[in-house]
Amino acid sequence: MSEINFLKRIVNKGKHDYTPGHKGVGFKNEGYTVIFNIPESAWFDPTSNGPIQSDGKDWNKIAGVSFINPFNPSTWPKNVNSALIAWRPAIEYGWFEVCAYTNDHKGKWVTSEPILIEGGKGGAATVDVGRRDVKYTLQGKTFTHKNSLKRSRLTIAVGPWFGGNRTAPNRHYIFTDFKMK
Repeated sequence: MSEINFLKRIVNKGKHDYTPGHKGVGFKNEGYTVIFNIPESAWFDPTSNGPIQSDGKDWNKIAGVSFINPFNPSTWPKNVNSALIAWRPAIEYGWFEVCAYTNDHKGKWVTSEPILIEGGKGGAATVDVGRRDVKYTLQGKTFTHKNSLKRSRLTIAVGPWFGGNRTAPNRHYIFTDFKMK
């Protein structure tokens, strides 16, 4: 990525999807790059005393790609067969954890070791999707998830979205510059 072109993506309290979402459809996708910035104002208490109790440690998705089969509806959800970058608030106010996050073709997920970033400082990731693994370079660290995706020819850009099970506890925004390869 040569020039950063941040878009402000907003999620309203009680909603999952940030708007605008990432756009893109590809064939034979090999991954993506994303530069992101999570402002301090997106932080909320992730503990059981926080606004969404124990779900405060669920991963929120910054960006990613999903491999879909138009003839198989089980591949259509954005949290299936996906290579993603995710975030959640850290315990310390204004700090966040980010990770490489892969959903396999059955919807099971695996994450990398979280990396701590300060709100407003930003981060970057390059994701390379191979035939047998997904290689993530996140904040200069490399993580590989093996045999986790069932690749198809059709790929869609996904994210950002809030949660797991719970919706956003407050209106906030993040910035991303997302490009499919």
